[in-house]
Amino acid sequence: VDIDGSEEGVWVDKKYGLKGCTLRTISADEARECLRDKTLTFVGDSVTRFQFLSLASFIKNGVWPDEGKGPPILIARKPWPVWYKLASEHFSGSEWCDCFRPISGWVSATTARQLTENRYFHHDSHNVSLNLLTSYGIWKMHGHYPPPCWTAGRSKKGDPFNFTKEMVAVPECKGPQGLNSFSRESLIKARHQFTDGEWAQWTRTGYDWEGDLHWVLKEVIPRLQTDLLFLNFGIWADIFKQLKTKEYADKVVKSAQEHLCSKGVKCMWKRTTHPSHTSPAVPTPQDTHAMPLVEEFGWEVFDAGTPTKGVYAYKDAYHFQSYVYNELNKLLLNQLCPRGGSRVSKKS
Repeated sequence: VDIDGSEEGVWVDKKYGLKGCTLRTISADEARECLRDKTLTFVGDSVTRFQFLSLASFIKNGVWPDEGKGPPILIARKPWPVWYKLASEHFSGSEWCDCFRPISGWVSATTARQLTENRYFHHDSHNVSLNLLTSYGIWKMHGHYPPPCWTAGRSKKGDPFNFTKEMVAVPECKGPQGLNSFSRESLIKARHQFTDGEWAQWTRTGYDWEGDLHWVLKEVIPRLQTDLLFLNFGIWADIFKQLKTKEYADKVVKSAQEHLCSKGVKCMWKRTTHPSHTSPAVPTPQDTHAMPLVEEFGWEVFDAGTPTKGVYAYKDAYHFQSYVYNELNKLLLNQLCPRGGSRVSKKS
């Protein structure tokens, strides 16, 4: 039976189930086999980040992350450098976290200019790649090119991420042509455990690429050799009213359609999760203008809104207790991995 999360369900003892239908329990080996040789790229906000981290951890370790039995990677705890390093250590060199977050105020010019979180995970045994490009409302997205674009500032051991001075890009990587350094292979090679020196240097170095979400869908994500795009605008609509407009939805969804979906990438729209029921000032998320385009272009939909409408397990107004992200991913795997097959394959 095809599911997409919109079916009526119920939460019991931290587990989510569908009424009248038993979800299949998909093991880590089954998930890895379903995703073998595939690249999934998640684009969204911090809620999507935690869903990404949950799935990547399951693919890597074979069990769903549990804050009671391991590091709290699904709950961001300040100071930010400590949490980012903790999450990187959890993946022990199987991802590159191109990440920086200023310690200064939350919604500020400094944060908008510097906030970056792009993660590139790869699991060797089944050749599975999971990417995350985090989008914060209408702020521009930033990032670095992968090595070997960065050659200066290396340590004596030749580690391109152990900086002894500010990095300098090699000439062939400067400017837009540096985007061509992105590939599935180069990102696999870039995996490493986050270093203190790396965090300290990112803002002094500047970023290699910067652009709005529609630009990232055109210029960055196609180079990642993506098989499935998992896209969501996120929970920022109460701060950035532009996210609620038809103009914004047209620009972003049509960019994804033109540069990815129409070229063979399987595209999936994630419906936005619900905010805390105890925060009436936080509006219920809307996908009003995106959904008609998603339906017109024939994208699949993963409805994260319906399951979270009935959950009462929040850490703040927007973010959940860790088990919620795990349960959303179990639902997603049921959608992507029907018995004996995979729905991640690119469109013919």
